[in-house]
Amino acid sequence: MTHLDTMLVEDYPLETEVDVTTTQWVLIVVAVLVVLVIIAVVVRIGRRRKAEADRTKAGQLREESNRTRIEASEREADAAEADAKARRARVEAEKLELESEARAKDAQESRDRAQDHHQQAAKLDPDYDDRRRNEVDEGDHRSVDEADQDGRDGRSERGDQRSVDNADRPDSESGESEQRRVNRADDERP
Repeated sequence: MTHLDTMLVEDYPLETEVDVTTTQWVLIVVAVLVVLVIIAVVVRIGRRRKAEADRTKAGQLREESNRTRIEASEREADAAEADAKARRARVEAEKLELESEARAKDAQESRDRAQDHHQQAAKLDPDYDDRRRNEVDEGDHRSVDEADQDGRDGRSERGDQRSVDNADRPDSESGESEQRRVNRADDERP
């Protein structure tokens, strides 16, 4: 070994004795405790912050839940109102339908009465044409206004056609029917 090596070995022995005093032990324990306290404080502050953040988030969720519940209640109320309106509309439509049916029935009864009166008048009227009386007896369902108009004018489309048909017949036939009408009118006059 060289002198340098010897010097190093002597200056820095491999086995060194560390003499730790009680004060040093107390300082080490205090340092460890301070580090543990700092760690505990940091953890506690972190938990408090997390708890506060959780409280804030829970409050927001409650508010959102309340808003959603209110909106749901409003929508349910709107749906109930729309359902009620639809029911009222159905009831009103049924009423109108019943009223319409009643009016149609009344109109048909009035039409039937008018037809009966027209038939009775046709049977009683001495000037009423035999052919027209037969049409009424057979149940000619033309409107009363048309029949009255035809009766006042003394012609109808069918009557006009018959007169055209009679014009095509020999004079003896049309003359006979004309003669019968004149005779009947004379017989019925007072």
